[in-house]
Amino acid sequence: MNTPVEVAFATPSELGEGPFWHAGRLHWVDIEAGVLHRLDVTRGMHEAWALGEKLGAAAPHARGGFVVALASRVAWFDPASDRLETIAVPEPELGPRRFNDGKCDPRGRFVVGTLDLQTRPGVGALYRIDPDGHWEKLLPSVGLSNGLAWSADGGTFYFIDTAQRTLTAYDYDLADGRVSKPRVIWTAPAEEGGPDGMTIDAAGRLWVGLWGGRSVVCIDPTKGDIVERIGLPVDLATACTFGGVAGDELFITTARVGYSSEKRREQPLAGAVFRCRPGAGGPEAFSFGG
Repeated sequence: MNTPVEVAFATPSELGEGPFWHAGRLHWVDIEAGVLHRLDVTRGMHEAWALGEKLGAAAPHARGGFVVALASRVAWFDPASDRLETIAVPEPELGPRRFNDGKCDPRGRFVVGTLDLQTRPGVGALYRIDPDGHWEKLLPSVGLSNGLAWSADGGTFYFIDTAQRTLTAYDYDLADGRVSKPRVIWTAPAEEGGPDGMTIDAAGRLWVGLWGGRSVVCIDPTKGDIVERIGLPVDLATACTFGGVAGDELFITTARVGYSSEKRREQPLAGAVFRCRPGAGGPEAFSFGG
């Protein structure tokens, strides 16, 4: 299926990531710039907040504002006052890491992973942050923590480790927020690029951005096959989410981090947000504490 794409927001991010739809608007982060973006796609109204440090992910907060994964801590951010209030600092003794992708589970807990800035083996991990600030390590020895999604009943958790090129399914206990019984359902071939962020549609299929693969692919988790592909005019597709008035638009973030001046001229849309209608739809983001 040849799904046409268009630009939803042209001003580039260095490392656009973590898109989510909430309260009728699209949100995403620029990790490198430490900026949280919000776009009313109907009226074209854009807002942005610079948080002063790298910003791996954000999600809605039930009390208003957002839960944010900053360089080394998880915090509540109030855009009305620019206030940042620390919620949790998991394992600070591990040294230079930063948070990467994160989302809230159906019970309102923030699940977020890290990558090691010195590429030390076994240092990256996946954590669950509870609304009261309690945290627990769900997965140790993660290479590059990335895409997350839950099945409609919340009983299956999907997770991408980009360093391992794997998309893994786990049983997810909604009562205690723990994972078990891992099974790899897809390993990205080298020619596809690196699997990055993802979202899930109403049919339970997984849409995965491919870093270096110029596309988003749809994976059938029951078969481990690519069943659809959305081509992009840029190399670095990072993540995607469903949104729009009817929830049937797929918004795709991209990046240009590390590009030379020549490469930026060759791909002027790198870092833009794209959108398309792939004939599917998905849920709105869950809120922290909600």
